[in-house]
Amino acid sequence: MTSSAVAAVPEQDVPFAAVAVVDFSNLCPAPRSDADVYDGLHAIDSVVRQAIKQHWPLVTDLHLRLYGGWLFRNGRETRQWEWALPHLADFHTRRDGLRVEPELAHSSAWRPDTRIRGTFRLAREADPGEPARAMQKMVDGLIVADSLRYSLEGKPTILVSDDDVLPGLLAATARPTRSMIWLRKRAPGQSCNDQWLTSYSNIEICHAPGWPTW
Repeated sequence: MTSSAVAAVPEQDVPFAAVAVVDFSNLCPAPRSDADVYDGLHAIDSVVRQAIKQHWPLVTDLHLRLYGGWLFRNGRETRQWEWALPHLADFHTRRDGLRVEPELAHSSAWRPDTRIRGTFRLAREADPGEPARAMQKMVDGLIVADSLRYSLEGKPTILVSDDDVLPGLLAATARPTRSMIWLRKRAPGQSCNDQWLTSYSNIEICHAPGWPTW
């Protein structure tokens, strides 16, 4: 890695609004009830609030976008969507000076009018006798694309996901953007590709204390 690093966008203005891009299906992959979904939302809310206060204490408003397998191919909402949607109002609150506005992200920040179908599918295993396996599709790509959009706009951005988002973060290092926090279960240096991000000032890898464990 060369010593030349892409600098973050000069942060002369004081940011009052931030965005969190969260892979909900990665953190809560197999909820069995709406109570499981509520617990997942509560854990995410707590972890993200803590990160905002630590890194951007002057931020007063947070747009919390939750990504997952929300829609079948025919456009019908999944059970996980039906469980999560009624709970969002409980987290749409101002607490300790930070107001959170949660949203189930079913479209791209680049094209908010486009409702993306087929983010949840059932895949058959090789053995026909085995039950269908639930899987999400296109979610990682959507998370990466939206994170780049927000950071290029100059918004403080928290990305909560696993190593699947690494290629997108490498793309972010090629352009001056507002500083982005990659919040994850592993501490900095514990992933085999962390070395490719450490010399850039616009990406910071952070471990999330109290990470939800499902």
